[in-house]
Amino acid sequence: MREQYFGLASGANASCEDRITLVWNGMQTARLNADVEDGFYDGRLGELLQHGRVMFRLEALEGIARERGNSLRRADPDADVDEIEVYLAYQTQLREPLELRHIAPDMRFMNVSHVTKDDVASAEASVRNQQAVEFPDYLATRWQPWESVTRRIAPEDYAAMQEWLVDAMGEESQTRLNLRLAQQGLTGDADTDAERVPRSRNEIAREIECAVMHQVLGKLGLDL
Repeated sequence: MREQYFGLASGANASCEDRITLVWNGMQTARLNADVEDGFYDGRLGELLQHGRVMFRLEALEGIARERGNSLRRADPDADVDEIEVYLAYQTQLREPLELRHIAPDMRFMNVSHVTKDDVASAEASVRNQQAVEFPDYLATRWQPWESVTRRIAPEDYAAMQEWLVDAMGEESQTRLNLRLAQQGLTGDADTDAERVPRSRNEIAREIECAVMHQVLGKLGLDL
């Protein structure tokens, strides 16, 4: 954790105020993830799930900010676009609506971010739409702290999941994999199979991880 903080902080040296603010936000996010990893929220799973939602929203905002920066450059290749100002603008303007309360509330140069009120409103709607569809998959497969939490609070379910994942990657899963590829009409072509087989295995693994996540939450009377 110390190395992660130092790595984040090094990017803020001799930089503008907003760069420092964005790095500080990243440090707070890293601290919050570390607290979850270390078990501070194992007895407060409702809060833990809310932290997971916040991490999903930040990741979604990062993608939106990146696309906003790219669209500004496409519209005007000579435009002075600073990704830091763009991303920080979305974070600060959506801090309250998206409950990003661990990040800084203000930025210094909002006026040069090229992010409008309409952009912010569109981003909020996009994040909420993404969350409604993608958050379960994010929690089960992409938010690393959740695996650590599952291992502690549901060791039997976690152990069973590991066995299922090993089976899914082994020879005994080949029939299931062939069926999935056949349903997609993707068998018989060596190049296509070479591309699709790893993807299909990942899909099977994701289905297992999501099923176990819902099982663990269900036993605890929680849902997403």
